[in-house]
Amino acid sequence: MENRDKKTLTGFCYWGGERTVNANGTFLYNGGMCVAVLLEEGSQLNELLEKVCGALKIKLEGQMFFYNTKRDKTKYVTLNDDNGVAMLFHLNEDDVDLFVEDIGQNNDPIRNTAYNSTRLDDFFCFNLQ
Repeated sequence: MENRDKKTLTGFCYWGGERTVNANGTFLYNGGMCVAVLLEEGSQLNELLEKVCGALKIKLEGQMFFYNTKRDKTKYVTLNDDNGVAMLFHLNEDDVDLFVEDIGQNNDPIRNTAYNSTRLDDFFCFNLQ
């Protein structure tokens, strides 16, 4: 088995702004705050989310987490288990945009890429309550 170094990504973590979905599926993020954190491959979901929320100085409960891929900015992936964390590293090279929203925040819905849905109402969220 190959012994390789673990990948580290710079995570640009966004919270508190307003997201609007463009016609081409990408979105704009206005306002709020952004912090950069180092994300380490092999991290467990709770460990990664605690790091992100700690850097943003927000509570973990009641938040949903998703990211887009560098390969296709129209794909958004919810972060809801350890496999999702592994995919975050697999689908991105050096950095990743990670978005945190309050459950029920009034933003445009995003596409659920787990099923390559083209409908805007297929977004599943992660709730740590």
